[in-house]
Amino acid sequence: MGGIVIKVKTIHGLREWTGHAQDVSNFFNRKDISAIVAPAEGDSHNGTITIDPESRSIILDTDYFTPSRETIRFWNCLGFDVLDKLKGEGS
Repeated sequence: MGGIVIKVKTIHGLREWTGHAQDVSNFFNRKDISAIVAPAEGDSHNGTITIDPESRSIILDTDYFTPSRETIRFWNCLGFDVLDKLKGEGS
């Protein structure tokens, strides 16, 4: 498994955190924020998750995290678009 970079665009600039794909998944689960993404089995265990509050988008550029339909609906209700760059799918 590779590493995942989480990028959050803020008014103070871009913030980045990196971690092993499994560690990122475990962090989401432990912090009860599994509504961001649901872990999946995939081949490319590296990539990025970009959260941009200004454009109201969450961009997944990895196949390790695959959003469920409930996840996409949840973020759509909050006004966010969830985009999956590797598979070319969007909300």
